[in-house]
Formats: sequence, structure tokens, C-alpha cells
Amino acid sequence: MTLVRPRPYNALSFMLPADFTMIIPLADAINARKYGAKAANLAKLVAAGFAVPRGFVVSADACRAHLWESGMRQQAAAVPDAEHRETIRAAMLDGQIPEDIRASIAEAYKRLAWRTGLQDPKVAIRPSALDTAADYGGFAGAYETCLNVAGLESVYTAIKWVWASLWSGAAAACRIRFGSVSDPAMAVIVQLMIPAQHSGAVFTADPATGNPHSTVITAKRQDGTSARFAVDLNTMSVSEAADAPQQSMPSDLVGQIAEQAILIEENVGGRISSEWAVDREGIWILQADPMRNLPAYFPLIDAGSEGVSWKRLDAQPISFFARGVATRGNRITLNGYLYEKRATSDLSDERARLKETDASAAAAKEWEKRICPEMNERVTQLLGCDRSNMDSAALSSTLKSAVEVAGTAYDWFCRSHNFLDLLSGSLAKGLGSRELLWKVLGGLPSALLDRDAVLQELAERFVAAENTGKIDDQSWWRSYKSDVERFAGDYVYAFKYGGEAADVSRWRSWVEDSDAVYRIISGVSKRGNSASLVTLNCSADQDAEIAQAEYPHCKKLIQLCRKWIARRAEVEQVSARACTALRLTVVKLAARLAQAGAISDPQDIFYLTADELVQLTDADYLGFASKIAQRKHKMWLERRLIAPELVVDGDQQTKIFADGLTGISASGGVVTGRVRIVRTLEEASEIEPGEILISPFQGSVWAPFLAVAGGYICGDGDDMSAEAIAARVYEIPAIMSCKGIMRFKNGHKVTLDGACGKIKVW
Repeated sequence: MTLVRPRPYNALSFMLPADFTMIIPLADAINARKYGAKAANLAKLVAAGFAVPRGFVVSADACRAHLWESGMRQQAAAVPDAEHRETIRAAMLDGQIPEDIRASIAEAYKRLAWRTGLQDPKVAIRPSALDTAADYGGFAGAYETCLNVAGLESVYTAIKWVWASLWSGAAAACRIRFGSVSDPAMAVIVQLMIPAQHSGAVFTADPATGNPHSTVITAKRQDGTSARFAVDLNTMSVSEAADAPQQSMPSDLVGQIAEQAILIEENVGGRISSEWAVDREGIWILQADPMRNLPAYFPLIDAGSEGVSWKRLDAQPISFFARGVATRGNRITLNGYLYEKRATSDLSDERARLKETDASAAAAKEWEKRICPEMNERVTQLLGCDRSNMDSAALSSTLKSAVEVAGTAYDWFCRSHNFLDLLSGSLAKGLGSRELLWKVLGGLPSALLDRDAVLQELAERFVAAENTGKIDDQSWWRSYKSDVERFAGDYVYAFKYGGEAADVSRWRSWVEDSDAVYRIISGVSKRGNSASLVTLNCSADQDAEIAQAEYPHCKKLIQLCRKWIARRAEVEQVSARACTALRLTVVKLAARLAQAGAISDPQDIFYLTADELVQLTDADYLGFASKIAQRKHKMWLERRLIAPELVVDGDQQTKIFADGLTGISASGGVVTGRVRIVRTLEEASEIEPGEILISPFQGSVWAPFLAVAGGYICGDGDDMSAEAIAARVYEIPAIMSCKGIMRFKNGHKVTLDGACGKIKVW
């Protein structure tokens, strides 16, 4: 069954006076702070073309105006006790809505009547609360909803009932439970009732099990009978509960409701619950909200023997192509997610810890003496070869070699992070604090310093050219462009997060897209006249030398830890070059397959495995379309899962984080500023001096922008990441592994305390 796109929505034609915004068309209620999340979600669906009943929204400002008119403003500002709540409720129900608001509601209702041809059309009066605690679970069922309301006076009364429900016992209990400190305020949605033949609710994950591969639909007919259906998203097959009544809904209609709900997810975000109704015109969406507090669901797979834990390496499934490159040695895929085996041995035991430390020292020597020179030589050959003139056999051979090199590079990429985690933990224990650890380890590793220093130099040249007018000189520009392209060819790429090192399908190298380098330069060019990275790093290294002299008993461990900081930066650079060589080979092969008609989109090549491409023959072309379609659907299902961070002996273990915005301290200091959310280089290039940079995952590509930022917050990572070290060199506060930060919007004002690892929102 194919997904059916919703029919276009005919927007409500009325427009109220421009100077009055307390009552607006539902389609315009996009501001959740003023009209509530429920109204904002419906406005998004209207814009996306879903069939949403016509209506209007009475803003929260109107609710406040009625509260003031009732004389209850002071009592309602605090969290009142039961007696005061009843006083407020009674005052709001008995009081009259301010005349200007009544007139605007009357005009909006009159226009609804005109659109329907009915004198007193029936409407539904629904709450759209502004409670900030809704982010933590919402106040479902705490507020009144009035259905089949007809006539203007009845509409006024119903709106007051919804407003008054702000001070019900259920609403008060929810505010206490979720710690809501905002003043209670309520927007109200007024929508036409649908003369439904069927109506009900749909959940895009099973509410009982959390299974996102099962869409659950409950339906109620006009005769009062009800039914429960489940749509298996693997096959789009419909099953009905055994106790369902006869003459239930047709399976095709159930499937269409499920498809509409899945499409709604793109606009609301994540799994959703939605109310729907069906009349002669088709399916109508009455409301849609995110599903909260779903049970964790991740089909368990036999992940190995007892005493072994598997740590998730990425937050999303990797491509089928990458599964043939990254899943080797200690790594496997569980439901498409990449996991790495971690022995559960107790490293607090001195003997075990020394054994691991010796292993890391031996690995560092092996990397330096043998692996790094060999890898650099092979990668240089792969990057330098001319793929355009290769025949199929030569291209296949090049691909096989590139897969092997990229796989080896990713092995060392993972090992370098694991070794540094172990060593930094041991050293911090020996020194007595993480802050002292930062001090003795000094500044940036040379590979990262060299890269970011060149970027600063390019940015300085660009600013100087702008100031002197050289930017319009074609000769200057050609020379500058040549230097940028040389930089792109030397460094080829910097990962935005660790998962990119495992999966080449997710990014384009700077060799393919040199504009990415200009975006970094654009951001760095805003740093002004602050000290250069080289100067700051030199000072940090000098401080480290002085600090190291005070701890001779940790000298060997300090040297080994510093060595792995340097080795890790080298490994990442080699990995980026190896992955770029692999990408360029796959992209060339994809272009040939697309030209031959074997695949419709060059990006589809990543739904084929590395082995399939290495062993490719012309006879395989016929089966590609079906195979790619099946794997696209499978990967879509995998993305709907929420993979646990750990799988231990077959059991899922998900870390529990506090509701507060806290994380791992990575660089001391306190700063207050506006936040800048960055997921892409385009977003990062918009940073303004002093803004607090927020990225969901750690990645060395964000380090150059810290020359401009006033602080840094990362949703992932640790205090030894490239950005954390850069933050300490630039002397700005930083917090790593801070959950919940992506609820922020650009421009939110926060105070960041790097030493405590806490964030205060203003």
C-alpha cells in the first residue's frame, strides 16, 4: 500500500483587524508561546496540506484579560490552594468576557457560520495550554473540552469553562508534579464539528509496548460501537481486535488513517497521537500531539556471551554500505545501529588497569612506527588515482582497497577514543581532579592546531581584503580560492560527529564541496582582534609544563595521555582522508550505475553493501530496484526505534538523566549570552561574537568556531574531545554531555557555568 498524501486545505478566508491579535484564524496560530502547542501543531498541519476543520484561536492574552476583568489576577499569580482555586473558577465562570473580546469572538463565529451556511454551526471548544512543563510530559486530560456547542452564548460559556479548568484539581496536581512555575494561561481552539461517520484516535506507536512498528487505531461509530485496529508497518497489513463488533471499518480506510498519521509525524516530530473523523469528504485531523513517556522498545537480539556489554556508537542507523565497512572486530549492528563490544572487567582493579595502560602504550607505538606511515601512503595513492579513466575491473579493485583502508582507519578511530577515555580517567584519579587533568595536559594536538591555525590565517586574509577593497580584485580572488582549495585537498574533511567516521553516506567531503571551507572561514572571520590560536596554545602548553613538574609521580601517565591526544587527532585526520577516498570511489561508481539505468538516484548506492559492489556484474542490475526499495523501508523502520546506549547480557540499559540542564564540566568560567544551535556548517557560519554555541554531538569541525563563541555546550561527548580542549585554550566555559539542550531555540538567553556543569535559562 502506498502512502496517500492529504488533500489541500482550503484556508479560512476571514481576516480580523490587523491591530487585534487576541482572536486569529487557526491557520495563523503558529506561535506556541501565545497560542499553545496544540494550536501551533494544528497550524503546522494546515500549512502542510492536511484536512483540518476550519476554526479560530482565542489567544492566552484573552484569557489573562478575562482573569483581570474578574478581579482574580493577584490570586492566580501564585499556586493557590483548593479553596482559592474554587474562588478563581467561580469568578471566571460568573464573570463576563470583556466586550472587545466578545465582539471579536462573535465576528469569528459569524464568519464560520457564513462558511457553513448554518445560523448556529456546531463547534468544538478545545484547550491549548501554554504550560512550559508540557515539554516533560504535558497535562493530558487535565483541562475541559466542550463538544457540539451551538450558538454564540453557548460558545462564550464553553470558552469560560475551558479557561476555568486551568484551576481544576487535576491541572494543579499536574503543575506540582512537573514543577511548572509559569503563570497559568490558556489559549482556546474553536473548530467546526465534523458530522462523522467514524471517529477515533490513532497512535503511531503502540501505547502499551512502545513498538513504533505498530500503528494503533481506535474507532467509534455513530451507533456507539467501537473497535481497535493495529497496522503492521513492516507489511502495512491491518489486524482487528478479536472482540471487535461486526460491520467495523473497511481495512482500506484504516490503512489510510495510519498513513495520514505517519505523515503527520514529519510536521509534529516523533511519534504522535491524533484524533480523527471521517465524513463523506474524507479523513479530517482534529488534533495531533507528540506521544509522551513511551516505553522503551528495541527488539532484543542475541548480542553475545555473558559478561559482555555493547555500547552504542551512533544515535541513528548506519547505511547498508557502511555495515560492510564498520562492522568488524568488536563491532556489530543491532537493528541497524552500530554497537561496540566492551568487556565488563573492573578497571578499578589496579592489575587490570595497568594491563590496559600497557596495551595503550604498545598501540601508540604501533600506530606511530607502522600503521600511520602505511595508512598515509595507501590513502595518498587512493586519493591521487584518476577514477574517471578506470574500467569496471579497475574501479572495483580500487573500491575493494578503499573499503579495507577505511575499515582499518575506523578501527583505530574507535581504539584511540577508548584508550584516551581509559588514560584520562586513570590520570584524573592520580591527580585528584579533572580540572588539574586539563591543566597538565596543555593545549591542542599539533594536527588540530595546524588545521585551525590555517583557517584563522585564511579568515584574517579575507577580512583584510574586505577592508581594503581587494575582495573585488579577480587576481587576488583567484589566488585566495587556490589556497582554499589546497586546504580542502590537504585536510579533506572534519567530522561533525563520530558517526560520520563510520558512514560515508552522510556527508560530502571538502574535495567535493569546497564551499564548506568558506562557511568555516565566514564564521571564524568574526573573531575580531582577539589573540591568535597559536599564541593562546603556546601559553596553554607553557602552563602545562609548569604544572607537570609538580606531579613527578604521574609523569609517565601524563606523557602517555598527551601522546594519545596527539595520536587521536592524527587518527581522525587519517580517517577523514581514508573515508574521502572511499566516498570518491563510491560516488564515481554510483554515477556509472545511474547512467546505465541500474539505479534511479546516485545516493541509492548506499543501500547496497560493500561486498555487493565489489563483486558487481551486469547481471545484478535487474535486481537493484527491488532490493533498494526493500532496504529503504527497512531503514525507515529502524530509524523509528530508539536504541539504548548499552546492551548488557541481552538487556537494554538506557541512561537516566535529570530533568535539569546539567552536564560534564569541560572548561571553567561563567558566561551569559544568546544560544546558537548548530547542526550544519551553514548554521555555524551564522554565529555572532559572544554567542553560546550548542551542538548535539561532539566533532572537531566545531573547534574553529570557538574562537568566536562566548561558550560551548554539547549534547554528547566528554571533556577530552577536540572542542573541549579548544574551549580551554580559548578560555571560554564549556559543558559536554548535556541532555535536553535541543529544546532551545536560537536567541534563547542562558547562563553557562562551566565549572559546575550547569545551565540557567532566562
